Amino acid sequence: MKNREKNGSNATGNTNLHTLIRQTKNALGKASTDRYGRLNRRGDRSCLDFRVSKEALPRALSIMNELLGVLEGKGFLIEISKDGYDSTQVVVGEERVRVFLIEEVTFPPYYVAT
Repeated sequence: MKNREKNGSNATGNTNLHTLIRQTKNALGKASTDRYGRLNRRGDRSCLDFRVSKEALPRALSIMNELLGVLEGKGFLIEISKDGYDSTQVVVGEERVRVFLIEEVTFPPYYVAT
């Protein structure tokens, strides 16, 4: 798989990290958070479409690393769209399928987001 590099062991014990996973880790490692506590990737077009908290980032990276490996293993192309939406897309034949990972955020009934 051409988009993988050995870069130490990740959460799943896999030592091969996809190029887009490394880019996302670097971009989100220094990102601020939104009002829901999820990392904000605004303006970074080299980053996968993640909406997760800093605490969930390692697991999200691990999950997406495995998913990208399976998809590329099946011959599909992974791209980060440059069409203004900054979305992660899997190219399947002539079709583009948007892929993103969102952490569900729940608040106690008395919580008011500001």
